[in-house]
Amino acid sequence: MSEGSNSTPPHSRSRGLAERSIRASAWLAGGTGIVAVLRLIVLGVLARLLEPADFGLVAAALLITAFVQIVIGAGLGPVLIQLPDLRDRHVRTVLAIGVVLATVLTATINWGAAPIAAAIFDIAELPSILAGISWIVPFRSISVIPEALLERELRFRAVSRIDVTGYTLGFAAVSISCAYAGFGVWSLVWGHLATAVLRCGLLLYAHPLPVGRPDLQSLREILGLAGGFTLGRFANFAALSGDTWIVGRVLSERALGLYKYAYELATFPAALIGTVLDRVMFPALARVQDKPEQLAKAFRAALALILLALGPLSAVMIVCAEPLVRIILGEAWLAIVPPFQVLSGIAVLRGAQKLSDSVARATGAVYRRSWRQAIYAASVIAGAWFGARYGILEVAAGVAVAVVISYALMLSLVLGLTGLSWTQLIATFLRALPATALAAAAAGVALPYLSGASALVQVMVPGLLAAVISFATALAMPRTLIGRDGQRAVRLVLRSVGPGGARLANSTLVRRIAGSATGVVDPL
Repeated sequence: MSEGSNSTPPHSRSRGLAERSIRASAWLAGGTGIVAVLRLIVLGVLARLLEPADFGLVAAALLITAFVQIVIGAGLGPVLIQLPDLRDRHVRTVLAIGVVLATVLTATINWGAAPIAAAIFDIAELPSILAGISWIVPFRSISVIPEALLERELRFRAVSRIDVTGYTLGFAAVSISCAYAGFGVWSLVWGHLATAVLRCGLLLYAHPLPVGRPDLQSLREILGLAGGFTLGRFANFAALSGDTWIVGRVLSERALGLYKYAYELATFPAALIGTVLDRVMFPALARVQDKPEQLAKAFRAALALILLALGPLSAVMIVCAEPLVRIILGEAWLAIVPPFQVLSGIAVLRGAQKLSDSVARATGAVYRRSWRQAIYAASVIAGAWFGARYGILEVAAGVAVAVVISYALMLSLVLGLTGLSWTQLIATFLRALPATALAAAAAGVALPYLSGASALVQVMVPGLLAAVISFATALAMPRTLIGRDGQRAVRLVLRSVGPGGARLANSTLVRRIAGSATGVVDPL
C-alpha cells in the first residue's frame, strides 16, 4: 500500500488529482443524495407512524453509542487516510485495536445499560433501548477500516453503492416494515441494527482486510497520530451532541425528538454538500499537504461552491419553513418550525466548517484543531444549557451563536495553514450575499400570494422563482456575484465529469457564467 515512484510530471499529477477528486465527488454526491432523499421519505413515513418521543428515545441511545465509538471511528479511520506511507502492517494493527475496543465497548454498554442511561439522561424507558442498540458498535467499528481504505483510494463509487444499498435494504425496509407491524420504537432500533450489519459485510467484501499479527512499530506510529484525531473528535462530538444531551436531560424525550429533527432537517443541505466535500477533500488534500499554494486554491474554490449552493437554498428554507415541515413530517411536527428557521440560518457555516476541518486534518494540524473544537463544544453546551430553561427555540439560538464562534476559530487555523488572508476570505463570502438576498426576497414576495395553495406548491413556486432569479443575476454579473474562485470551481467541476461536462463548459451560456478559460483545469 505504500506509495511507489511516479514519473508523471507534477502538473499532470495535480491535474489528475483534481479531476479524480471531482469525479469522486460526483459519485459520492450521487450516492449521498439518493440516501438523503430516501431519509426524507422514510422520515416522513415514520413520523406518521411513530411518536416524537420514540425518535427522542433512539436519539438518546445513539448518542451514547456514538460517544464510545469515537476512539475507533475518529481516531483510527482517519489515520489510515492520512499516513503518507501506509502498509499492510498498519492495517493489521488498526484491525486488531478495533476488534478489541469494539468487544470491550459493546459488553460495557450492554451490561451497564441501566446505570449508564440513568447517569446521562435519566429516562425510564432508555436502558432496554440502549442495550438493544449497543450491538451496532462492533459492526460500525469494523466498518470504519475498509471504508477509510476505500476513501484513501478515492473509490467513492463503491462507497456510494454500499451506502445506498445499506440504507435501502437496512434501515428503510426494516424500520418501515416493523413500524407498520406495530413494533413502535423498536422499529427504529431494528432498522439501525440491520443497516450496521449490512454495511459492514458489504464494505469488507469491497475491500478485504489483511489478517495477521499487530506490529509494535505500527502501534506507536498509529497511536501518535490517532491521539490528535481522537481528541479533536471528542471535542467535535461534544459540540455536535451537547445540545441533544441537554435537551434530553433538561426537557423530555418528546422535546428531544422535536429538536433532533428540527436540527436534522435544517442541516440537511449542509450535511449533504459538506459531507461529500469533506470525504473527498480530506484524502485529496492529504496528498498535497506540504503545498500551501495548492491547498489555498482548493479551499477557496470549494468554499465558493458551498456558499453559492447553500446560501440561496437556506434562504428559501427559512421563508418556506412551515409548508416544508407540513410536507415532510406532517401537522404533528409544526412546533419545530421556529427552531428549524434559526438552524437553517447557520446551514452555510455548517457546510463551510466541514471544509475547514478537512484542511486541518489533511495537514496533520490535529492538535491545533482540537483546542478549537474544545471551545466550540463549550460554547454549544453553554448556549444549549441557557436556552433549555426556556425551550427548544432558545436552544437553537444558543447553538447558532456557538457555530459562528467556532467557524471564526477554524478560519484562523486555515489562514495559517494555507497562507490566505482574511481579506481574501471575506471577499469570497461577500460575493455570495447578493444571490442569497435575492433568493430570500423572491421567495418572500411569492409566498403570500400562495396562501390558499397546497404546501407542495407553497414550497416549489418560491423555490423555483428564487432559483431562476439567482441564475439570471449570475448570468448578468458573473464576476461580481461568483468571483474568480467560484468560476474556477465551476470550470473544474464541468471539465472533470466527462465529455458531456466538457461540452457544456464550452457552451456560450456556461462560458458567460464560468469565464472564458474553460479549457484550463486549475490543479488542486
